[in-house]
Amino acid sequence: MIFTRYQDFRAGFALVGAPLVADGFPEWPYSELRAGGFANSVSFNDVDLYTTPLTVTCNAGASDAVPGVDEFDWFVSMRTDVIANQYFAVGAVANKSGSITLTAVLANTETLLPGVTDYRGDDALRLLFRDVAIYVQRRSDKSYQWIGTKEVV
Repeated sequence: MIFTRYQDFRAGFALVGAPLVADGFPEWPYSELRAGGFANSVSFNDVDLYTTPLTVTCNAGASDAVPGVDEFDWFVSMRTDVIANQYFAVGAVANKSGSITLTAVLANTETLLPGVTDYRGDDALRLLFRDVAIYVQRRSDKSYQWIGTKEVV
């Protein structure tokens, strides 16, 4: 599952029975962070984000054990939860919940980076990914990984 709203992400990643904290959300499950990543860590394919989706995977693109039953949940944090304004469209990969795709939305990119003409250059990509964080959680044990997007560029 891909969470599209912050409040759904916070509730979805919470441990069962977690107490609510001052911000009104369930307590963040710090104890479940996998600092070293999952077995195959995270990898990105090197593509032109405007013509081909960037695939992000935490399990080397492996298929789910049972087709149609997700093993991982994702949240891609951007500057806004308003999907129509986000500069990346986030997509699922069928029967591979350990992978997602990111495709740059040119109209939103132009708004974010006015005057920039090379949206494919490293400097533009650094600006695009500057305010992006990716979270993935394995359902079987609720462990999660935070993916800093500095790894992308």
